[in-house]
Amino acid sequence: QFAEMLGYASPEAAEGVDIGDHYEDREDRERLVSRYSDATSVHSEEVAWRTVDGRRLRVRVSGRRARDEKGEVAYWDMIAEDVTEQRAMEVRLAEQERLVAMAGRVARLGGWSVDLEREKVWWSDEVCAIHGVPPGTSPEIEDAIDYYPPEWRPVIIEHFARCVEEGTAYDAEVQIERRAGQRIGVRAIGEAGR
Repeated sequence: QFAEMLGYASPEAAEGVDIGDHYEDREDRERLVSRYSDATSVHSEEVAWRTVDGRRLRVRVSGRRARDEKGEVAYWDMIAEDVTEQRAMEVRLAEQERLVAMAGRVARLGGWSVDLEREKVWWSDEVCAIHGVPPGTSPEIEDAIDYYPPEWRPVIIEHFARCVEEGTAYDAEVQIERRAGQRIGVRAIGEAGR
């Protein structure tokens, strides 16, 4: 698999290859060698390698040093895991999250979820902004309902209870009172997650 990862035609073609020749940045290799010169093992270090055809790989390396009977380093047993696609997916996910956050800000659209067991509500940053509270605010259910003025609380409580108990989705235009005391109209949408 090592030979295949680096683009060699066969394991035999990779015999005798100095892995150092595949580091995209020789300084990465020197850093690892220096960092682990006195260590007995390497754990989950990420480096960039180049395949024989020039493709770039992100690789997570781990391993241990083996010594001979004189106590000298005889060789390293290494495991190399190609994490190129995983890192690319993380970059794509971060970009999608950025675009969703931007769309939410422009549209004033946010998301929320409720942990019924802990009775906690998770608000997206945009829902926090709509309520006039700092990003990351995560109120208890009762506190979240308190943002609805008294005349709107029975409406949202009924919708929420039916959603929790019967799985009935809702879409209601109601009002909330922002932390600063300003009342605004919002559209509250809820559906049960199973």
